[in-house]
Amino acid sequence: MATPIGKCPNCHAANSYKVAYCIECKSRLPWADIVEEADAAKARAAAAATLSAPVAAVHPTAPAPGQRPAAISSSIAPLRIVGLVLMGIGFIGIAYFFLVFDTSVVVPFFGGGRVNNLGLMQDRQNGLMMSGGAFALGAIIFAMDYLRPKN
Repeated sequence: MATPIGKCPNCHAANSYKVAYCIECKSRLPWADIVEEADAAKARAAAAATLSAPVAAVHPTAPAPGQRPAAISSSIAPLRIVGLVLMGIGFIGIAYFFLVFDTSVVVPFFGGGRVNNLGLMQDRQNGLMMSGGAFALGAIIFAMDYLRPKN
């Protein structure tokens, strides 16, 4: 199939419709805008094809789109581990400060016995708040990793 030919308005030389400038006199041809727009469209299409190419074509060991890497899918994700550790520390702290931590002190005078110490009561309250915060933070980190979209 022959390429369509147009004539230059200045020198009347035959030029293909695929070129923007005359082969003889180098003047801009009337269809140059169309040729340049077509070339730009081809370049944009090539760039889009390069950007949307599968990851495996760029890196042979990369997972297919929609799959997690093998190292993560075969084990627990690191954020889940951090969340579980924080939840465990928080739970142990809550159990200690609620069940074991004693806020009373021995009174040697006035018949002996035990009374509550305000400083120890405040330490217990702070320990419960810190442990509860660690537990809540761990639960949030665990939930965020669990609910994260799987790529």
